[in-house]
Amino acid sequence: MLNAQTADMPGGVSATYSALMANMPQSYHRALSGMSRTMAGSITNAYAQMSAGKANAALMRMDASSFRESAKKSRAVGKFEESRSRRNTAKAQGETKAAIAASGFATDKGSAVDAAADIAQMGELDALVIRHNYESQAIGLENQARSSEIMANHTRRQANINTFMTLADGATMVASQWYQYRE
Repeated sequence: MLNAQTADMPGGVSATYSALMANMPQSYHRALSGMSRTMAGSITNAYAQMSAGKANAALMRMDASSFRESAKKSRAVGKFEESRSRRNTAKAQGETKAAIAASGFATDKGSAVDAAADIAQMGELDALVIRHNYESQAIGLENQARSSEIMANHTRRQANINTFMTLADGATMVASQWYQYRE
């Protein structure tokens, strides 16, 4: 029995522990050793599973962040390209008007107006297609970000479940070893 008296005795607690262990059967030592190794292995495996789950979830969250940044960039590039398309359309309209005027025709009636309107319509269509394409790309990237977040949460939950199951399996194995020893 460990108490204040045994701690004060020569050799102290370690001497008392050694005396207790010396009086126990060898099979008890082997059983305790096996059970402690089993539990230590289970704890180590559980910790590894939890750590891996956390790391994988963190990577997936980083991916989600990257996808969101890419979506922002896609929208910014889309606005720039749309603006450039509109500028090119305005330039084409001006060049067409200048060419018509240089030919000696009126630029404010008839075919000249129709040509300018056609250029404006085609230019606007181009600008809208550019906007649509970049917005579609941004939406796809945002969906990938959401998917990565969902997978990160799932991975983390799965790691928690696996950790619990590993510890439960370890406890079951220790209990089984104990019951085998007792028989």
